[in-house]
Amino acid sequence: MITALMLASMALGSALSHWWVLATQIILTAVMMTLQVRHARRLRSKIVAAAGRVCIHCSYTLASLPAPGVCPECGRAYPEDGYAAVWVRAWPQALGKYSNMK
Repeated sequence: MITALMLASMALGSALSHWWVLATQIILTAVMMTLQVRHARRLRSKIVAAAGRVCIHCSYTLASLPAPGVCPECGRAYPEDGYAAVWVRAWPQALGKYSNMK
């Protein structure tokens, strides 16, 4: 025989399980956004440190390599100036202030 207490505990358990699903989704979304921001900051600092000479295909630093050439990481050719102009166009607010990259 199902009692009122059993029905109440089943309903409460169902509501709690749905709450945990929503909380898990919120936490995972926050973690993913944090990781994306962290990656963008690291990439931006890498680009600034290499004066824009970072491969746009694989993010390999081309600063110590002769220009023009072929990226050793992905095998694609890169122009003489690296990709400084491309990076400044991609992030004008963040990288436009660095005159050594233009």
